[in-house]
Amino acid sequence: MKPVRKAVRTFLIEDNKVLAIKYTTDDYKKDYYDIPGGGIEEGETKEQTAIREFDSVKSFMENKSH
Repeated sequence: MKPVRKAVRTFLIEDNKVLAIKYTTDDYKKDYYDIPGGGIEEGETKEQTAIREFDSVKSFMENKSH
């Protein structure tokens, strides 16, 4: 059996809109939407993981807009 990977998801809701990630390059997930998040690293709390993952998406979005 495959081991369970603990993860978190972060929801950003603003002006009645929810931030979602749309995959466009991976054939397996092409046109698939997901909520930002990721795996909990060893020694990390759920809250720390959520902040790290949200910061990662935020940074990606800021770099993409430039």
